Amino acid sequence: MPAWSNNAVDSVDGRFYAFLDRKWNHYQGTEKYPGMMARHLFSFSTAYMLSGKQSFLNKANELFKDLKNHGWDTKYDGWFYSIDRKGNYEDPKKDLFMNIYAIAGLTMYYSVTHNRKALDLIKRSRAVIKKFGRDPEDGSFYRRLHQSWHLTDSTKVFTPQMAQVSGYLLYLFDATKDSTYLNESKKLVSVTLDHLQDPATGWIREGYGPAWRAKTSSAKQQQINIGHNIETAWMLMHLYAITSNRKYRTEALDLAHQLFQKAFLSSGAWKHKMQIDDSSQFLKTTPWWVQAYGDMFCLYTYHLTHNDKFLSYYKKSASFWNNAFVDSVYGGTMLSATLTGKIDRGDKAVRTKTSYHALEHALLNYLYLNLWVTHQPVTLYFNSDSQSDSRPLCPLPISDQHAIIQSITVGGHVYKIKPKRADRCIDLPAGAHGKIKVTIQ
Repeated sequence: MPAWSNNAVDSVDGRFYAFLDRKWNHYQGTEKYPGMMARHLFSFSTAYMLSGKQSFLNKANELFKDLKNHGWDTKYDGWFYSIDRKGNYEDPKKDLFMNIYAIAGLTMYYSVTHNRKALDLIKRSRAVIKKFGRDPEDGSFYRRLHQSWHLTDSTKVFTPQMAQVSGYLLYLFDATKDSTYLNESKKLVSVTLDHLQDPATGWIREGYGPAWRAKTSSAKQQQINIGHNIETAWMLMHLYAITSNRKYRTEALDLAHQLFQKAFLSSGAWKHKMQIDDSSQFLKTTPWWVQAYGDMFCLYTYHLTHNDKFLSYYKKSASFWNNAFVDSVYGGTMLSATLTGKIDRGDKAVRTKTSYHALEHALLNYLYLNLWVTHQPVTLYFNSDSQSDSRPLCPLPISDQHAIIQSITVGGHVYKIKPKRADRCIDLPAGAHGKIKVTIQ
């Protein structure tokens, strides 16, 4: 995170640039995207959760305030697509990709701080996208709408469905234990499997027109996105961990089998785009986020199966991540690499690339490896102040039925509090403000 704080800030408005080359030089436009501002909010909240460093929390508080004051459309609700340096909207359209990741950033910030205003914005954001962005016939979501929430494109695509599950719904469930978020996750996974999964191949497709007719007229439309297939299998595993419904396990492992067989290379690289009916036809480059998802997917598959071969796959995948994406020269992670591990594009930021995926990768690798592989305790940090609500603290941002809270300190004072063993949440004493340190094993 220091690389971002030291190199990526626009001195005019104090926000992170949206376009940065490998050496952190700004190269295109000065607009900022609220959905991506929120991704940085996710990152700095996560950095505080992992380290307890006040500087990360201070930055998260600053990002939250700026996002709330300048990213939100006070006339029509929802999040602007982009704003200018003065904080006025530049492009007011409503894109569910940006709105979903605005909620994702708010969710991690809420998980760390229990800030009441953050949870209120989450609820308002969800209400407006459900009211205007959802197809009432089947419960799926559109992506592109006008500022006033009139539909501008009836195409159905992957992101408005599963990105809600992976980006914030299951994190919200883990942070609140509110079944509303779990039930919504189940609905969107059903939409994905019922409508986006190709019955002939089992792969998750990208784009559909009216009546769920797959768009197949061009060669590009015949490609599948491996990252989105990984995301689907990974979230199915997460749902199985919560519900013990073996349908999710079966669907996850069926898709996982295809992924490891046809999309994972001996170099440790994950393919990005691949022909749906011919796995020998694929792009020769892959982006940072697909490799990050692949690492976490390997570990979750190991956790689900206890098969050591998935640990060996993880070691290869993680080694490729470290060698091809982590920039040991200039810091940060690079945009894309060839499948042989050479730099394709070294950009540190583009419109949809921020610090987000690298920090989620750091958090989940830390938790998965310690809790599921080496069986070591983890320590996480939270903060309570006058802006925090009185909900119980549910400290583990993943689902693990065997995790046990070992110790809790608040403001440096040790609290002997017996957690609610059923949901692994903690009722903190009234007025217990300050840094909260929780150790879990």
